[in-house]
Amino acid sequence: MARDRDERDVRRTGQDAGQTAQANQQRQSGQQYYQQGQNGQQYYQQGQNGQQYYQQGQNGQQYYQQGQNGQQYYQQGQNGQQYYQQNPNGQQYYQQGQNSRQYYQQNQNSQQYYQQNPYGQQRYQQNPRGGQPYGNAYHAESAAASDKKKKKKKRRKILFIFELLLLLVLAVGLYAAATLSRVQRVKIKDSEIQKKVEEQLPEYTAKALKGYWNIALYGVDSREGLDVGQSDTIMVCSINKDTKEVKLASVYRDTYLETGDGSYNFRKATDVYGIYGVERSISMLNENLDLDISDFATVNMNVVAEVVNDIGGVDIDVREDEINFLNGYQNEGSEITGLEIVPVTSAGMQTLNGLQALSYCRIRYTDAIDSEHEGLDYERTYRQRKVLEQILAKVKTMDVLTINNIINDVMSDVSTSLSTTEILSLAKDVASYNLTDTTGFPFDKQTADVDAGDCVIPVNLAQNVKQLHEFLFANEEYEPSDVVQGISDEIAYRTGIS
Repeated sequence: MARDRDERDVRRTGQDAGQTAQANQQRQSGQQYYQQGQNGQQYYQQGQNGQQYYQQGQNGQQYYQQGQNGQQYYQQGQNGQQYYQQNPNGQQYYQQGQNSRQYYQQNQNSQQYYQQNPYGQQRYQQNPRGGQPYGNAYHAESAAASDKKKKKKKRRKILFIFELLLLLVLAVGLYAAATLSRVQRVKIKDSEIQKKVEEQLPEYTAKALKGYWNIALYGVDSREGLDVGQSDTIMVCSINKDTKEVKLASVYRDTYLETGDGSYNFRKATDVYGIYGVERSISMLNENLDLDISDFATVNMNVVAEVVNDIGGVDIDVREDEINFLNGYQNEGSEITGLEIVPVTSAGMQTLNGLQALSYCRIRYTDAIDSEHEGLDYERTYRQRKVLEQILAKVKTMDVLTINNIINDVMSDVSTSLSTTEILSLAKDVASYNLTDTTGFPFDKQTADVDAGDCVIPVNLAQNVKQLHEFLFANEEYEPSDVVQGISDEIAYRTGIS
């Protein structure tokens, strides 16, 4: 038995030696083999300098490796680490270590990696200098990262400020839109008005008017709506587009004029608004005065009382002969506006409140005292222009809140063809406007009882219009159009006044 056992050991030793020799021979010649050793190792290997193998060792390690200088392997170690690595100088790997860190790294001089540290922080980093690596994949945030955070916070502050400004602008815009939405908008047939103007005005006159924005202003009786009744006040407001100078010309309400339809139908100017409407009244002004008006604004006369109260009153030199009339109109005005009556008790310069100023604008029965204070309705227009001049002068010095209060008070009593953009443009530039002069029209006049009633008759309408263009537009070269000259001749024929 002993001899049999010895023979078996010899044979086994010979087999192992043969296998070992065969393995060495295969390794030296680049041969490939599979081996299972005493420790359960399993691997596949080719050549000393081009090694490629899969191994499962005692510690459960598994990896794939090629070459000493071009190493590529996947390894699962004792600590559960898993990574892929390619050479020391161009390293690229993914690793999950003891602290569950995970990152990707590319070469020493331009590190780029994603890292998750024990605190759950995650970041991507690139060496700003392109030099040596930071070395520790888990180091604290760099100065560059800190600066980036500061810049981000600064951007957030800027964005926050911008958002506040945007909200403020939006709020102002919405307020303006809500306020302006209370204005009664009237769309007039601008194309038809413009066509008539082009047909009537000579080229040189039309060219001279291009530098001005001419607007018709109407004041209606406070007991009426904005689109009915007579226009107690009719003004031509001319704004120099370059200098912002404003001039006002009041057309006396009883002026005997052609109604604007080209048929030689004559009435008092005040009647045209109430009978035919605002568009016809604009045509009346253009046709009789050689103007190019296409915009208007109508206000209820109550607006005067509201605005004057909002600006703290207007300073007016009240004459002795005006006091009784002023107080008398307060009785009627108080019933309409609901404002308290404060009697004016003495003459002289004084601050009038809203109701007092409104009543002052209505006085029309005083006698003439000089060429400027002509009495009757002529002087009423003077009083209206005086109050309007005082209002504009004060508004120009008002703060935004006061102006907003004024706008809020008057918008529901305004009717206009002006767009929201045009209204806001006027409001924006209010401090730039200067009311330089006012006048009444016609300059040369005479009262007479004619087919339209007791009227103000222009003494030679054509000459009056020439004088008006000199006043409003400083146009001394103006010559009346054929249309104006024809109306002038007709007035002289019908009234006998020339």
